[in-house]
Amino acid sequence: MAFVSVLILNFCCIGLFSRSSFLVIYFWYESSLLPIIYLITYYGGYTDRLVSRVIMLMFTSVFSLPLMISVWVFFTYCGSDNFYLINIIGLESLPWWICVMGIVGFRVKLPLYGIHQWLPIAHVEAPTYGSTLLAGLLLKLGGCALFRCYFFLNGFNFVIVVVGLIRISLIYSVCCCCMQSDYKRLVAYSSVFHITFMFFVFTSNFASCFLILLVVIVTHGLTSPLMFGLVGATYSIYGSRLIINLGGLLRLAPFLFFLSLMSFLLNVPTPPFVSFLVEVFRFICLVSIYIYSHFIIFTILFIVIVLSLCYNLI
Repeated sequence: MAFVSVLILNFCCIGLFSRSSFLVIYFWYESSLLPIIYLITYYGGYTDRLVSRVIMLMFTSVFSLPLMISVWVFFTYCGSDNFYLINIIGLESLPWWICVMGIVGFRVKLPLYGIHQWLPIAHVEAPTYGSTLLAGLLLKLGGCALFRCYFFLNGFNFVIVVVGLIRISLIYSVCCCCMQSDYKRLVAYSSVFHITFMFFVFTSNFASCFLILLVVIVTHGLTSPLMFGLVGATYSIYGSRLIINLGGLLRLAPFLFFLSLMSFLLNVPTPPFVSFLVEVFRFICLVSIYIYSHFIIFTILFIVIVLSLCYNLI
């Protein structure tokens, strides 16, 4: 049944990427949560997996309602739910809160900090292959849906409202990473931090940022499942996920130590890996966009880089 759940999840992804109807995209987007809930419920190794299932369903049902309302508003305004037609017509005349309602359902799946509470619980309760699917595939559906439904970000007032919140959540999320003692929860919070940084660039509404964001999604979709796989392998050796109890891995499993070191270098990031180029281009993009707030951008980037180095050195 686990293999069937993976096939259903892949079928949901195919349905999401092969349709132009906003309502059909919404259907497949929400249906993709069902296989991962099944994996957590029946294959999770912890007693609180039922609580994790309830929390995931609660976040999905609450934040998918504004997305459904926005689908109805867009259909009423444009006379069609084809997102290509909506992109052509434009939605500048709509109030900014309609765009916020439309994007909040995608932000939950990314997830952005503030509505991420379901993610660490789901990762902790899920089995290792469930965490790799959740980090490598399910979380990327939110970013890919934002790529396809870019008309959500056409309002300038919307960008002004969101950017201030993202600046605060960016620093706060990396601080949460520094205070984690659970290895698996630390990897989960690092995913939240990277996705929040990605959304900070995404709200810039700058055409050249899409290539950078695409590379970020692909690299994070490869490195994050690798790290969760290493968490599962390390847990099988030590029987614990507490960072204070993990030591001497080079002596016990040299190859696993090498993979952990490579994942660390990919996550920092350092040259000559692709993540280093992503950070460089992302920095150039931020400075070129927010041209009137260079001091604020440099301050935020300096704090974030130092704190991210701290939790990676742990």
